[in-house]
Amino acid sequence: MNRAIILAGGSGTRIGNIIPKQFISVCGKPIIAHTIQVFDNHPLIDDIIIVSKKDLVDKVKSLAINFGFNKISKVIIGGQNRFESCLAAIKSLENEDDNDVLLFHDCARPLVSPQIITNCLNAMKYNEAVTVAIKTTDTIYISDDGNFINKIPDRESLFNAQTPQCFKYKTISNAYSKALKDPNFTPSDDCSVVKRYIPSCKIYILEGESRNFKITYKEDIDLFKIIQESNKLNFS
Repeated sequence: MNRAIILAGGSGTRIGNIIPKQFISVCGKPIIAHTIQVFDNHPLIDDIIIVSKKDLVDKVKSLAINFGFNKISKVIIGGQNRFESCLAAIKSLENEDDNDVLLFHDCARPLVSPQIITNCLNAMKYNEAVTVAIKTTDTIYISDDGNFINKIPDRESLFNAQTPQCFKYKTISNAYSKALKDPNFTPSDDCSVVKRYIPSCKIYILEGESRNFKITYKEDIDLFKIIQESNKLNFS
């Protein structure tokens, strides 16, 4: 079983819109619908779980019906942060097979390609954990106080994380179980949880795509719209 877990609980305050960014319409369709469509159409995805804010669950369910998505099995309530939302998805799975694959994906990355999803699932045949990332092209500064540079790491070893982040069910559930017992746990992304609490687990890095960016600011919405309109022209 290959399950896509789409994290759609963000508020998108940095965009400055009065509605959550995942419901902003681009080319006649909300961003969340663009994202779901990629996974719903993918032949290797068996099931989709949407994690949403409590007051938006009914809206997401209605959207799923209106757009005719076939693979959504449930829409669940997330938490205050990514960690709590991912944990809610894991807890919602009953009698899950240890080797089932969970693909955690940001709703705000609607341009994830079918090829990336295929590559992730192929890589999961030989790994317990797989993530998508691209090499960092900018020089990164580390500053302890936010005013002065303390260190400049070699960018050749640095990657910008993307999603999907993929795990065998037994791996991610075990990592989160250990994290919940740690009083010093600091919420982070799923790969960080696995790396910290199951250090023996090797996380394979798959090459991502620059267009698989996360919509964070208004300019990102504009870029997404340009890409979508360009795609329409290319297929017309």
